Amino acid sequence: MANKIFVTQRTNRQVVKRLASDLVPATYDLHFGEWGVSHIDNAGLNFPWGIAIDASNNVYVCDTNNRRIVKLDSSLVYVDSYSTIGTVDVPYAITFDSVSGHLYVAGVRAQAFTRIERLTTALVSVKVSGDLNNVGDLWFRPVAIVPSFVAGDWIVCGAALDLQVTTEGVSFSPFVTQTVTGETTTWPNLYATTHYFGMIKHSNGDLYLNNGRTILRVNSLFDNIGDADIISKTVVGLKEGLSSTMLTYDADNEKIVRYDEDLNYVEDVYVDTGSTVALDAYDIMDFVEVSI
Repeated sequence: MANKIFVTQRTNRQVVKRLASDLVPATYDLHFGEWGVSHIDNAGLNFPWGIAIDASNNVYVCDTNNRRIVKLDSSLVYVDSYSTIGTVDVPYAITFDSVSGHLYVAGVRAQAFTRIERLTTALVSVKVSGDLNNVGDLWFRPVAIVPSFVAGDWIVCGAALDLQVTTEGVSFSPFVTQTVTGETTTWPNLYATTHYFGMIKHSNGDLYLNNGRTILRVNSLFDNIGDADIISKTVVGLKEGLSSTMLTYDADNEKIVRYDEDLNYVEDVYVDTGSTVALDAYDIMDFVEVSI
């Protein structure tokens, strides 16, 4: 079975390119949406952001400016959509939780408040948080939501949102800021060490954070237990790939790069070499890898 990477692109509004990760140059099997068209129907997306895949390889995309979650099958055929108006409002981050079998979405309501929503894979709402954090500016938008080390706890991170932890009970509790201790490498220097541009809870049990220039490995005590070498000035996104590896996007050099769980460089997975499909490699927002 071939490895495939599904990619979202914001300003191309096409979404989800499907790349053969084992071919160089990368090939574009399928795509959903139309380049440059700001859709408000079921034919495309408008500034797609977060992306997740469930256990059946259905694809879920945060159709950010259309304020909805779009569900596609593994061939990128439209299945359904769910409006987030009135709940998380503008969705940015989404993850599939294999334990509950549900989706968790983080968004920004009224351009000011972080919210979380739990959805079934049939796009039925299970639970919605209240206003968990007054972000004040969309620069503080969430970029990832993952389970924490304690059952029922969820972590949300963002470029200027720090790490925020909420407990899911009858409702979601107010955010508590969580700091990471230990040596970190930051960029640029005027930023604090709490600016994160990607995050995963790895299958090995550790938390991995992308701070805009490299990847940090964090244990259950939120101690930094290792840094990757400097990757680039602009590193965005972080997802667990196949065989326990990790993918992040080097925006400066327009490529997705793979690391192992010990933060050793493995390979360049994708380099923009041109395609018949309109592609702005610099504008990749999020991605996920599966075997299909």
